[in-house]
Amino acid sequence: MINYVRRGQGPTLVLVHGFLGGSCLWRPAMAHFARFFDTIAVDLPGFGASAASPAPGAPRDFSAAVFEQLDALGVERFHLVGSSIGGFIVQEMALAQPDRVERLVIYGSSAFIDTAARFETVGESVARFRRDGLAATATRIAETWFVEGADTPYFDLCREALTNVDVEKAAATLAACSDWDIRARLAEIAMPTLVIAGERDRSFSLEQFVGLRRGLPDAQLAILPDCAHIAHLERPALFNQVVTEFLLASPRRAE
Repeated sequence: MINYVRRGQGPTLVLVHGFLGGSCLWRPAMAHFARFFDTIAVDLPGFGASAASPAPGAPRDFSAAVFEQLDALGVERFHLVGSSIGGFIVQEMALAQPDRVERLVIYGSSAFIDTAARFETVGESVARFRRDGLAATATRIAETWFVEGADTPYFDLCREALTNVDVEKAAATLAACSDWDIRARLAEIAMPTLVIAGERDRSFSLEQFVGLRRGLPDAQLAILPDCAHIAHLERPALFNQVVTEFLLASPRRAE
């Protein structure tokens, strides 16, 4: 089992963090979402408060770990939000058990990694972990997540998420995601979906966000201004509003 934090009442909302993250990164957003939802933020195996657990590596394996925890909690149906690599994981979850996912939010993510669009290649990041160590490399990566870099008020949350994370687990997870590509199966993700992009994201390109939205049968795209990869911390009020309105929207009538 993995660690999780649970707050609020209402329809269940599951939050899945990204690479080098943890449930702590959702802490500010949870204060808002708990007003409307039974909100569960997980710590993926090998990260956050689940850092001692083996990291399975591939997004599909991480998705199985999240399902295992939800099964243990007796959660049947839920809304799902995934950030960055967490966006890979929630797409795998939507494909594996689509009847359980009511609405899907894929945030700061894509259907594949485009090395040319990333601030550096995945191989370069993996090499940095092993050469420079976790703290230095993770700080360098996290600085690209925010428009203001390490000067953002929430940068300390990123440092908190790194506590006890193992260099080899982090490197192995990133390497395992480097060739992940689900574009051929996007048409199978049929539930209402919201794709969220920060207009200054340095991990994924605008073309990737647009391509993701176009590949999904029932998707909307929201591009949030003045933020990079971690919009829920840089533009929290706007992010919370956009996500909440989408999740609480009435089903659209068939034309």
